[in-house]
Amino acid sequence: MNNDNSFDIVCLSHLKWETTLFQRPQQIMTQLSKNHRIIYISNCKTKEFFLNLLRGNFKHCFGWHNSNLFYLNIPFMPLTKRFKFLQKFSFAACALAGKLLQKRFKFKKTNLWLYYPKYLPYTNMFNYDKLIYDCMDLFKGFKASADDIQILENSLFKKLTSFLQEERAFRKQKRASTQRHTAFPVE
Repeated sequence: MNNDNSFDIVCLSHLKWETTLFQRPQQIMTQLSKNHRIIYISNCKTKEFFLNLLRGNFKHCFGWHNSNLFYLNIPFMPLTKRFKFLQKFSFAACALAGKLLQKRFKFKKTNLWLYYPKYLPYTNMFNYDKLIYDCMDLFKGFKASADDIQILENSLFKKLTSFLQEERAFRKQKRASTQRHTAFPVE
């Protein structure tokens, strides 16, 4: 991958990496990993994480999906749903892990790929060339996201370079705030 067009990707997602339920983030990152190095970071349930560790099922916590794609599922802090500061701490932990892995793997030209607006406050800790938002859900409809999600998403649209969206229901709603952005080419 010494191609001038090559770039690395740090992906911060709201969906944990798992092989049994392969959703859009996993599908896109797997496809992109054919030509790019990828770090995929997400949160997961605390109990599930530690039970898998105790059982020796490390592949549910972290590992290599293929030679270019490393994933890490970081457990939410206990009581995250009840206390917002713990939720922020959990997202900060994911971002910090992504930053440390970006440095460890010596990523140079990096695209920061977000699947969830709550990662926006932590984007400044990264060195990145492009900020990509893959808008796959209308998060303001989720109880855990409803408080400040629209404000964060509006701020994210002002900062990002590219965005993806597939759902037709979102197109009208997002069109006005995304006209200056380009579609990201999925290779």
